[in-house]
Amino acid sequence: MAKKAKKKAAPKEEFFVAMNDPHVTRVSLLEARRKTLESMRVFQELKELRKQKIHEKSKLRKNLKHISATINKIKKTMPHINLPSEPKPKPVKKIVQIEKKPATLPPKPRSELDRIEDGLADIESKLAHLS
Repeated sequence: MAKKAKKKAAPKEEFFVAMNDPHVTRVSLLEARRKTLESMRVFQELKELRKQKIHEKSKLRKNLKHISATINKIKKTMPHINLPSEPKPKPVKKIVQIEKKPATLPPKPRSELDRIEDGLADIESKLAHLS
């Protein structure tokens, strides 16, 4: 029998890569890790909220079934009575007299120029009092 020849494993070659600024790279990796962990935390909170929502929905369904069953029991035990409906009173029309007011014209809106002139006149009068 022929013995299998053992292949010698090639020695691992180590390669080194120069990094321009290892501090900045480390900071960016740590920030990415922090964001990833924050996203995972938020996801876990959402999962918990979903579980709570499902639990609350099931409680609500259970309560609604209980309420509807109770209402059905009450309906079955209560006697059915037909009450005559009362006639609705007819609405009485009221006659309202409208007082006519003399037509007044709305005051004419002042233009921007008039307002500026009034402001200027006020300032001039104040200056005259100070002098």
